[in-house]
Amino acid sequence: MTKQELLAGGLEKVSKAAKRLGIDRNTLYQWIQQNKVPYTFINGMYRIPSRAVDDMLVDGLNLGPAHEDQPQ
Repeated sequence: MTKQELLAGGLEKVSKAAKRLGIDRNTLYQWIQQNKVPYTFINGMYRIPSRAVDDMLVDGLNLGPAHEDQPQ
Protein backbone atom coordinates (compact mmCIF):
# COMPACT_ATOMS: atom_id res chain seq x y z
CA MET A 1 0.00 0.00 0.00
CA THR A 2 1.38 3.42 -0.92
CA LYS A 3 1.58 6.32 1.51
CA GLN A 4 -1.14 8.11 -0.46
CA GLU A 5 -3.45 5.11 -0.19
CA LEU A 6 -2.73 4.79 3.52
CA LEU A 7 -3.56 8.44 4.14
CA ALA A 8 -6.66 8.49 1.92
CA GLY A 9 -8.91 7.63 4.87
CA GLY A 10 -7.60 10.46 7.02
CA LEU A 11 -5.76 10.53 10.32
CA GLU A 12 -6.85 9.76 13.87
CA LYS A 13 -5.67 10.89 17.26
CA VAL A 14 -3.89 8.18 19.22
CA SER A 15 -6.69 8.10 21.80
CA LYS A 16 -9.35 7.44 19.13
CA ALA A 17 -7.24 4.80 17.35
CA ALA A 18 -6.53 3.04 20.67
CA LYS A 19 -10.22 3.05 21.57
CA ARG A 20 -11.15 1.54 18.19
CA LEU A 21 -8.49 -1.15 18.65
CA GLY A 22 -9.60 -1.87 22.21
CA ILE A 23 -6.18 -1.17 23.68
CA ASP A 24 -4.73 1.36 26.09
CA ARG A 25 -3.34 4.46 24.40
CA ASN A 26 -0.02 3.91 26.16
CA THR A 27 0.24 0.57 24.35
CA LEU A 28 -0.31 2.36 21.05
CA TYR A 29 2.37 4.91 21.95
CA GLN A 30 4.74 2.00 22.63
CA TRP A 31 3.89 0.52 19.22
CA ILE A 32 4.63 3.90 17.65
CA GLN A 33 8.04 4.04 19.34
CA GLN A 34 8.73 0.47 18.18
CA ASN A 35 7.61 1.32 14.61
CA LYS A 36 4.93 -1.38 14.77
CA VAL A 37 2.26 0.94 13.36
CA PRO A 38 2.40 3.64 10.70
CA TYR A 39 2.12 7.17 12.08
CA THR A 40 2.87 10.78 11.41
CA PHE A 41 3.79 13.60 13.77
CA ILE A 42 1.92 16.84 13.09
CA ASN A 43 1.95 19.98 15.24
CA GLY A 44 3.47 18.09 18.16
CA MET A 45 0.95 15.24 18.08
CA TYR A 46 1.11 11.69 16.75
CA ARG A 47 -1.59 10.70 14.26
CA ILE A 48 -2.44 7.23 13.01
CA PRO A 49 -3.87 6.66 9.52
CA SER A 50 -7.49 5.47 9.84
CA ARG A 51 -6.83 2.93 7.12
CA ALA A 52 -4.03 1.40 9.20
CA VAL A 53 -6.43 1.02 12.14
CA ASP A 54 -9.00 -0.56 9.81
CA ASP A 55 -6.36 -2.98 8.53
CA MET A 56 -5.34 -3.95 12.06
CA LEU A 57 -8.97 -4.61 12.96
CA VAL A 58 -9.51 -6.77 9.88
CA ASP A 59 -6.27 -8.66 10.51
CA GLY A 60 -7.44 -9.38 14.05
CA LEU A 61 -10.82 -10.79 13.05
CA ASN A 62 -11.40 -14.42 13.86
CA LEU A 63 -14.13 -15.69 11.55
CA GLY A 64 -13.86 -19.29 12.63
CA PRO A 65 -13.41 -22.47 10.63
CA ALA A 66 -16.47 -21.92 8.43
CA HIS A 67 -14.69 -19.00 6.77
CA GLU A 68 -11.24 -20.52 6.37
CA ASP A 69 -10.00 -21.24 2.89
CA GLN A 70 -11.06 -24.70 1.83
CA PRO A 71 -8.48 -26.95 0.16
CA GLN A 72 -9.08 -27.42 -3.56
